[in-house]
Amino acid sequence: MKKRIALLLGLALMVVPVAFAGNGSKVTVPMQYNTNNCGEVSGKKFDGTVTFSQKKGTLTVTVDIAGGDPTGSYWLYLYYDAPTPCSYWAYLGKIKIDASGRARKVIKVTDTSGYNNWIVYAENGDSGLYDTSQVAHLGA
Repeated sequence: MKKRIALLLGLALMVVPVAFAGNGSKVTVPMQYNTNNCGEVSGKKFDGTVTFSQKKGTLTVTVDIAGGDPTGSYWLYLYYDAPTPCSYWAYLGKIKIDASGRARKVIKVTDTSGYNNWIVYAENGDSGLYDTSQVAHLGA
């Protein structure tokens, strides 16, 4: 019986698209390839991660792409997901994808106090398709 409960709990946690972290801590969520779904799980492959940390009104966003299209550049956008779902916050700049499909960029965004649910969109500069992070929840 304990194994069945543990299995059911594990399965339930796998389908929850929000990652949780405590106040002032950080959380890493996967980036999904060629999705435009506002942070929801789509079943597509993951091609990277996004790490969010928030301290004293400053959000640090670290984008690590490991399986992107080696087409040149992606444009990065930050969205918040509460209280209004999937709302644009800021343009985060460009990230250059190398020939192996890898890239990394760290961005600091100020004046984010009171907002705790974040999503990153990475728009492929050639195809116009988006890689989207899952929603990250930084505890209030």
